[in-house]
Amino acid sequence: MEGRTLEVDGSLFEGGGQIVRVSLCLAIIKGIPVTIRNIRAGRPNPGLARSHLSSVELLRDICNGELRGGHLSSTELTLIPGPISGGVYSVDCHSAGSISLIFQAILPVLYKTNSEVTIKGGTDVSHSPPTHFIENVLQPILARIGVNFDYSVKRFGFYPRGGGEVLLKIEPSESLAGIEIVESGGNPRYFGELLYCRNRKRRKGDIGDDEYLNRITKAAKNELGISGGRINVREADGLSRCVVNNFWAVTENGNILHNSDIESFNSKQNPKPEETVSKIASELEDQVNSGACVDNYLQDQLLIFLSMAKSPSVIKIHSLTQHSVAVINLITQVGLASISVEGNMMRIEPQNELSA
Repeated sequence: MEGRTLEVDGSLFEGGGQIVRVSLCLAIIKGIPVTIRNIRAGRPNPGLARSHLSSVELLRDICNGELRGGHLSSTELTLIPGPISGGVYSVDCHSAGSISLIFQAILPVLYKTNSEVTIKGGTDVSHSPPTHFIENVLQPILARIGVNFDYSVKRFGFYPRGGGEVLLKIEPSESLAGIEIVESGGNPRYFGELLYCRNRKRRKGDIGDDEYLNRITKAAKNELGISGGRINVREADGLSRCVVNNFWAVTENGNILHNSDIESFNSKQNPKPEETVSKIASELEDQVNSGACVDNYLQDQLLIFLSMAKSPSVIKIHSLTQHSVAVINLITQVGLASISVEGNMMRIEPQNELSA
């Protein structure tokens, strides 16, 4: 695509912030200009929100790029990337904007550099990877591929007030290795962690801390057979009272499949632990029983890295998600890799000099 501009319709697929972040990330990796139009066109408030703008501006700074049209509520932008520069960066969402989504956008760009990035916002918020997933599922498999980073939570932050902070430290990688994960191993054991923030005064009608923990622990035992030391309560200081329910399965082969949910506490709508665990458990067991080796949330987060690897990869999935469809479309559009899916086997064939 040398000499061409990557043209992206931001209303396609789920039409959210993901297509903006991934498009910019891939354009920077390939060193080509990108224009994104119709940004979040189908959403109630179209255009870039503050959290999206934080990602856009950080990526611009990392690649020493020229940004046109990138401002609050803008529905179109163009980025002309320059050379990628590692170093010390900081970004603040000024809200409970997702720290983990910013992390997702910058790591594929910075993995070859020695960098430190301070990100402020929400560490564990809806529609984005929770802290436990990054620390215990994503980081180990990226280490196998060759991506070296430390994701250190300095302060937790939750919706709606945010206030979280993460320090991301990246050590340079020479090259990335392809992986083959196609044997599930069976005989899963289930585990749980409740990240619990009780730094807010209870209001009249709120469910009690101990009551919630007791009920969800009992529900986890009934639904997934989790008991004793296989469920952990991790307390967090924060500005919003909530709980992040993390559950995961570990197979005989060491594959980890994860599912989670975040619940806020208020007097109008108390969380219902039994319903929460039932939903998480049903989705998790469905993926485990399918023989999948990576869960539905991990698959799309591996695609860019595997597309830059020096050898092909094959991973066994449960089903192709809309997030993955969007990422595959963009990877194919820039010519970074050829990706095919047959049944539940996904094959990634890197196709350019980045994988050499």
